[in-house]
Amino acid sequence: MHPFLVYYHNPATTHETLEQKAFEFQSLKGTAVHTLAEAFVADYARAEAYFLLQIIQEQGSKTEAELLYEACVVNHRLKEKVSAQLLETFGKLKYEPAFKMLYHYALEALQPKDYYTNMYAVFGLIAYQPQGLDEVIKKAITTTFGQTFFCEYLPALALLLPPNDAIAQPIYESYINHCAEDCSAGYKMALEHLEQHKPKEESLFEKLVNG
Repeated sequence: MHPFLVYYHNPATTHETLEQKAFEFQSLKGTAVHTLAEAFVADYARAEAYFLLQIIQEQGSKTEAELLYEACVVNHRLKEKVSAQLLETFGKLKYEPAFKMLYHYALEALQPKDYYTNMYAVFGLIAYQPQGLDEVIKKAITTTFGQTFFCEYLPALALLLPPNDAIAQPIYESYINHCAEDCSAGYKMALEHLEQHKPKEESLFEKLVNG
């Protein structure tokens, strides 16, 4: 049994302790990561279940990904009450059967109600590092232009584009002229990546963060 489960299965363990221990075990090589996946599958609706995923996505393998996929996914969609963070887990484990699902939640499911599934799918797709999606990603990012609120992390898919892509300019303009500050994290991540090759005095990212 993975040692994290001693804390996880103890009713007296506080949320703060689980958070701390999950963080600690993310960087400690374990020999029983599969027991974390089994615990997640046994009760994936539990509010604290995402702590298990935080360790699995750093220490797990295709074996854990396969167990999670078979138990938590139907027709390339997450089952009801399954933590959306599982999408990021599949991406970090580079689990190929989950790619179609990551693509859907990151690039197609873009309604306000899809905020968390989109966010974790974006993080998952970035970790997966797929090739050949440049035009699809740019088209999806353009749907945010001129909008005040949208799926906040969708523009972060620009991290999968070349650092000098020209989409940086319209991203910057949309941020300045339309985007709400509390919906801007994805734009900032995109510009930091896209403008990394430029001197500070020419960087749109530096202009954005330093006014």
